Amino acid sequence: MRNATFTTFSSLALLCSCSSSPTDLNSKADTVATKNATSAQSVPTNRTIDKSKHLGVWWNSQEKDAPHASFAINDSTIFYPDQEGKSEFKYEIKGDSLIIYFQDYINSSHIDKLTENTLELTTDGEKSLFWKNEK
Repeated sequence: MRNATFTTFSSLALLCSCSSSPTDLNSKADTVATKNATSAQSVPTNRTIDKSKHLGVWWNSQEKDAPHASFAINDSTIFYPDQEGKSEFKYEIKGDSLIIYFQDYINSSHIDKLTENTLELTTDGEKSLFWKNEK
């Protein structure tokens, strides 16, 4: 599942070649977050995300013995160790969505669950579960 999620992220980043100004990106992010929030039926959209819980190194729950993490999140960027070329991207949390600003594409994932050690995301209808591991 990590490969499917990573493939989704990287394929979308590579396939899109349109460039946008920062203002355009912000309005697109609002649209993506709104669309994502309205499509998630089981989680209320007015809940507050504890933004400190998402920081750290995350491993796909399906690949416990993987040689490296799926991604690492710090205060302002998310890093993908498998990504060729640019591997660090800005992100933000708006409402209950994780929005990643790839070079020419904005990706939004609904945050279904976020605890100290668990992150469950839904991206384009596909659920992914990640565990924090401080190796």
